Amino acid sequence: MQWIPVTQSLPDSYETVLVTGETNSLKGVNLAFYKDRKWYRTFDWKPWEVKIEAWMHLPEPYEGVENER
Repeated sequence: MQWIPVTQSLPDSYETVLVTGETNSLKGVNLAFYKDRKWYRTFDWKPWEVKIEAWMHLPEPYEGVENER
């Protein structure tokens, strides 16, 4: 998986993705989704006033290992 700059591409509407951005000079990573030309926080579905720089798809859920004890 790689970071995708928002200048290059955006995720599908309502797709939860991992984003990296900056607010108040602090960089961080969080979950968000994109809809109607805005980013939204996944925990409360409110528009997010953060400068999102890049995003990436979430990994597939862990399925376990065959013959795991």
